[in-house]
Amino acid sequence: MQSTAPSQQGTTLYLSELSNGLVMTLSIRDVGHGEHEKHLWKTSLPLLDILYPHWVPKRQVNTPIDFLTQSLKKASEAFGWKLLNDANRFLVPEITFGEGVQAVRLLSENMQKGLFSEIVSDKFVKFSHRKDISIGKEILAEMEQFHKPVVVLVANFFSLELIICLPKSVGNKVIWEYASSKVAYGSAQEYVDYLATKKFLPFVGEHIPENQIFNILLNHAYWRPLMTSSPLIKDLYRAVLTSQLVELSKYSNIHELSEGHLIITGEVPLYINDVAVSQLAVVDGLGLAGSWSITVDSHYQFLPLLADERNGSVFTEFSQTESSLWIIPQTKSAKKIVKVINNGAVYQGVYGNLYTYSNHADNHEYQVIVDDVKRDIKLPTVVGVSSVTIDLRAWPVVYGPNTVANSVKVPQWLDRIKRQIKVMK
Repeated sequence: MQSTAPSQQGTTLYLSELSNGLVMTLSIRDVGHGEHEKHLWKTSLPLLDILYPHWVPKRQVNTPIDFLTQSLKKASEAFGWKLLNDANRFLVPEITFGEGVQAVRLLSENMQKGLFSEIVSDKFVKFSHRKDISIGKEILAEMEQFHKPVVVLVANFFSLELIICLPKSVGNKVIWEYASSKVAYGSAQEYVDYLATKKFLPFVGEHIPENQIFNILLNHAYWRPLMTSSPLIKDLYRAVLTSQLVELSKYSNIHELSEGHLIITGEVPLYINDVAVSQLAVVDGLGLAGSWSITVDSHYQFLPLLADERNGSVFTEFSQTESSLWIIPQTKSAKKIVKVINNGAVYQGVYGNLYTYSNHADNHEYQVIVDDVKRDIKLPTVVGVSSVTIDLRAWPVVYGPNTVANSVKVPQWLDRIKRQIKVMK
């Protein structure tokens, strides 16, 4: 059956199956008018019947396919867009606005293709498995819009991968190369063994007993919900991610780079669902210096878009208008003052703290002044930064010596990232 929807309208459902839940993005594009909107929805996997206490009502989900079908129906309600017909098959678009999808892209971490067979038999549906996607190779094909290094961090619960794409001049041409560093825990027990090393404890910002910290992390490693709203849990996973990245950075050349573009994606930023927390963990964990645009993918959109062979550029489709520009001089001078000039607005930072300024995402040219030395930064059009953070904390950044000290420092740092200063020209 062919679609009878207007040719200028494109509707794609991206459905990602993770180890602990489902994430959906409905992309609706009106090519004729240049309009594009996205609807986002996510849900944790249901608990097994044997794990329910007798006083908790059980969800009416009996099999994985029941859960998938019910999730699609719930997403339809949230989107205000009908995805399935009465036979629980994907709808092909008709004239009626708000019904059907022209393409469905399924990305799986664990699920077997056969599980989708009851609702997926249409040619416009494509199934991809995460292990079959080489992020570095896929990105290299889309580097024409960039001139500076592009770094992608995929932070999952039981694995981390850091992909660094670098431009090299060969004659009159620019050739891109990539290198990948990865840490993977083969099982939940290996992950627990890592926690037992206590390497993350110096970064914890909540002053609570050590045994309580381990109980909380072990519980969440077992249950692994898709997301959390607890400030305590977010802080603990920030500390764990920071310590993991300190180790991972030793096996890459990230410390040799002084500028570039960083994208943070995976299960952990989805779980934390807090841009400032993810940014702080990555900046301190990788020891970033110089000037970086940082984009946190809090809804797991980047990898499904990268796997879609129809996209001209994942960076165009993946909205980076919520990126942040970080200026990190790594200074030990107490007299240091840094200025960032953008379209007439002056953002200023003074040694000893973080300063975050609200910024217009359409501005792409900046001038950074450090000790009267001027340097120009020009961002690609696909990178729009909505904030500029000047990080003038004393370098190297010191955590500790205990959680009591961190319980003062870390909340202050996060507050300085989140509380954006507005500058009038």
